[in-house]
Amino acid sequence: MKLDYILNILIYSFVVLIWGGSFLAIEYQLGIVPESTSIFFRYVAASTILFFICIIAKKSMFNFPIKYHFLFFMVGLFFFSLNYLLIYKAQNYLTSGTTAVAFAMCLFFSQINSKIFLGFKLKIKTTIGGIIGIFGIFLLFSSSIFSEKSEYNELFGVSLILAASYIVSLATIVTAKINLNKIPILQANSWAMIYGTIINFILLLITGSKIAFDPRISYWISFCYLVIISSIIGFILYFLLVKRIGPEKSSYFAIMSPMVAVIISVFAENLQITITLITGVFFVLIGNFIAVKSKFNSKK
Repeated sequence: MKLDYILNILIYSFVVLIWGGSFLAIEYQLGIVPESTSIFFRYVAASTILFFICIIAKKSMFNFPIKYHFLFFMVGLFFFSLNYLLIYKAQNYLTSGTTAVAFAMCLFFSQINSKIFLGFKLKIKTTIGGIIGIFGIFLLFSSSIFSEKSEYNELFGVSLILAASYIVSLATIVTAKINLNKIPILQANSWAMIYGTIINFILLLITGSKIAFDPRISYWISFCYLVIISSIIGFILYFLLVKRIGPEKSSYFAIMSPMVAVIISVFAENLQITITLITGVFFVLIGNFIAVKSKFNSKK
């Protein structure tokens, strides 16, 4: 194997593991503190830490033109604000399995948007791999999906998570444009988080969310995970992944991350291992193998 290929697999794996764990971490954020408040403080902390990392590392922060700041703003809006606001709210109405299945739709949205906005010509193997992977996710969560009654709250939750998945696909396209302009990942991520924090503060004011304190240790452990591991390390690695393998293939984390969430549930929540679960994991792995191995060309 080539060194670049091995490195791509490692980065991809870390992104999948980090964001797979985020599903469980978000669950511990719900209940006492309003969703918009938790997201605001999450990115106050994350943007502050990342900004000071840039300063300490002597990274240039203030010489980017306005057009680049527009891209940073869009990433902040899509990735660090609206996306998580919708996900947090959706998880009030849906099980984590249903949420994960619906969120995997960002894979197809990314394919469509990559073709529309970036002119990528995608091979059929990529789509086939995605279909197989998503079929695996449906198998993984079939018991919860088909046993639940269709209620208004559940349908509302599905609409929220589908909106979040489409927003993530747009963020992926903007991230690709940032990489095409060869903007340093660390500074781009820092500015995007700063703008995301400002947007979250405005949304906090608009929604009238209260500042509340959650005394649970689980809340603050999950908060630290979401700030440091998920928001800072996870997004830096994801930006790097998009730069190395492109936005369409990078979006396949949306298939693998739910599988990681299932594995975590086996140990943390005593999820029962069944033939359906094993079969679903198999299809997810095969689908991702086909998708990641397939190449896609850009028409210029």
